[in-house]
Parts: sequence; structure tokens; C-alpha cells
Amino acid sequence: MENRPTAPLCAPTQNPHSGNGAGTAATARRVLGWSGAGFLFAMPFTSSVAVRNVALGIALIAALALALRERGEWPLLPRSVLAAVAFWTIVCTASWLWSIDPAYTAAELRPELLIPLIAFGVFFVGSRHDAMHIWCTVLLVGTAVLGALALGEFALTGAWEPTRLHAGVGAYTTWLVMVFPLLLALAFPGPVLPFKPKAAPWPVLALLLLLVVGGAFLTRNRMVWLALVVVLVVFSAFYVRSPWLKPGDRRRLLVAFAALLVGLIAIFALAAAYVAYVTPETPTIQSTLQKDTRLELWRFALDRVAEAPIAGHGFGRGILRGTLQSTLNNRLLWHGHNVFLNVLLQTGVLGLAAFLVLLAAFASRFVAYVGARSAELNAIGIIGLAFLAGFLFKNLTDDFFVRHTGLLFWSMNGMLIGYGERLFLRMSPVGPAQR
Repeated sequence: MENRPTAPLCAPTQNPHSGNGAGTAATARRVLGWSGAGFLFAMPFTSSVAVRNVALGIALIAALALALRERGEWPLLPRSVLAAVAFWTIVCTASWLWSIDPAYTAAELRPELLIPLIAFGVFFVGSRHDAMHIWCTVLLVGTAVLGALALGEFALTGAWEPTRLHAGVGAYTTWLVMVFPLLLALAFPGPVLPFKPKAAPWPVLALLLLLVVGGAFLTRNRMVWLALVVVLVVFSAFYVRSPWLKPGDRRRLLVAFAALLVGLIAIFALAAAYVAYVTPETPTIQSTLQKDTRLELWRFALDRVAEAPIAGHGFGRGILRGTLQSTLNNRLLWHGHNVFLNVLLQTGVLGLAAFLVLLAAFASRFVAYVGARSAELNAIGIIGLAFLAGFLFKNLTDDFFVRHTGLLFWSMNGMLIGYGERLFLRMSPVGPAQR
């Protein structure tokens, strides 16, 4: 049976506006588009919290104005997504009641739950064609700027300080993995997306890829290459099966996939050799697996999970910071270094269930888009699935479901699902919502 999207919560109704009302809505759309762009551009840079919060606040006001002005004309969240987000929100918020450090949990709820939910809603409401063009372009341009700054600093000084502008190696590499599906969609043959010109300029694509790969190379991070490969494999596996691809495009896609895959593997090997040459004391992959302090951390963290298996110790990635650091005698090991393990530590099996339901709800919408009779909707679904796969794989050895990478997770899911629901709504007959 074909896997097709289900209807959103309600179907649009005709609601013509006066000239003044239409002008107000157009202004709100422009403000939302450009303030959202400012939010996305500022996020990955060190010490950008104030700028991005102001930008998100302006975007929120515009989104509320737009939602009120155009109520009934845009799709609401599918029931599965709404229920999953509500489940996650309730579990995380309720954990304050039994948290071992209520003050810490309360302090974490605003930046790690409330603001991400606002970002999700803002980008869902504003995900129209023009806004998607601006947002995706800004994400690609911002990633290119990050790469250029890193490579430029290295070229001028012979070194690169990742915390100066890039918010650290872990956050920067996670950002690269999350934006990579947009670059693949821009480079591979297929439908014209909001941010994709009919004829993509290959020099620009080559430069973008060079800046992403060059920035990743400077980080000396091994996991980023494996995560990029996961994104590429997931993206290509769905893309190559797309019925709207012409035979010639499918051949070019396979060639591009093979070339990129070989290139990423080769650069991974080169990066490992470079790290071993620059820092001979760096352990090999085999010795890392044998002696990695994460193994001891994970064993100890699982013991802590057993102390509060159902509801956890309280929301907040660092809820057991003091215990972990003092026991393991390592100030860097202050959380579980695995997104699923950290959810268990914070909110127990209940929270893990909510997190898995959330991921499943997002993934199910993207799978539904892939099965729809629309080339553009298929592409949105493929981007979403590759995005989720890369994000989760990258966070198997760390946890960046927080701060600006967590915000990007919610923002991209909001814009992709919002745009996907609009595309689906346009191809569906107007009628009552399915219950």
C-alpha cells in the first residue's frame, strides 16, 4: 500500500482579506522571513545568544500576527506531531517535580525546551516558498562563512581556535552534518526546490563543498566524517529511487554519489593520518575503542539510570555534572555523551519513550512525503530523513540536542514539516479533516 501523507488537523477555508489586511500579512511574512534568517545565520557563532534571541523574538511577533491574520489558510500540525511534541514537553516539564536539583531543571527548561518549541512553531508558521528560499540559502551561506573563517584563520596563523567563532569542535561539526542535506539537494539532480535554481552553478557548489569539507578537516573530529557518510547514504538511497528522476539524471546521481562517498572516505583516512602526524600521541581508532573514557562513562551512567529508571533525575543535560566529574575524575565527562543515554539520565524510560515518539513522528511525516505524488514533496521528505539520520548518528558519542544545535534541530523540523504540509495541502481536495 502506498505510504501517503494523512490530512492535517483542518483543511483551509476561504478567507479573503481587505487590501489593508493583505498588506499587513505581507509585511508580517517579510519580517518573519528576514528575522528568521537573522536567527539562523547568527546561531552557530560563539556568543550570539543575544542576537539570535532578539531575532527569534521579532520572528515570533510576526508569526503570531501572521497566524491571526491568515487563520484557516495554513495547515495545522498533524495530530501525530502535535501529540509527540506535547508528550515530550509534558515529560520534560514534569521532571521538575522530582528533580534532584529543581533550580537547575527550572533554569534549563527555558533555553532547552521553551525557546526550541518557539523556534519550531515560528518556522512552521512561516514556511512558505519565499521564506524557505531565504532560510535555506542563509543556512548554506552561513555554513560557507564558517568554513571560510576557519580556513582563513588557519592560512594566516597556521592554527585554528574553534571556540573563538565556531562555538567549539563538537557544535561546529554537528552543524555541518545538519546542513549537509541541503547542500546535497542543491548539488544533486532533481526537482527545483525553493532554494535551488533551475541550473545550479557548479563553481558555487564546488566552493560550498570545499568549505564544508575543509572546515570539517580542521576540526580533527573523526565522527563528523562517519556522520556525513550516513547523511550521504540515506539521502542517495531514497533519491535514486525517486520516480521523477530521468534515466540520465539517475546515472549522474549514482556517479555523484559514488564520487562523494569515495571522497569522504579518502578525506577521513587523510584526516586520521594528519592527526596522527601532527599529534603522534593521539591514539589510533583501535586503541580509542579499547581505552575510550566514554566506555567507563557509559557504564557509570547506566548505573545512575538504574537509580531512577522510570522518571530520571531531572531535566537538564548537566543534572549529574558533579557526580560524574568527581567519580570519573575528568571535568570533560559531565554528561552521558550519548543523546539517548542523556535522555534516560534526565527523564528515565518515560522520557526516552517521549523522545522516541517525537523522532518517530517527525520521521513518519518525512516518509509520508517521500511516498507522495509530488517531486518537490518527495525531496523535502528525503532531506528530512537524511537530516534526522545524520543528527542522531553524530550524537551517538556526544549530545548536541542542546543550545544552538538543538535549536537548529527544532527549526529545521519546523520549516520542513511546515512546507511539506503546505505542499500536501495544495495537492489535496478541500474537505473535512480525517479523524
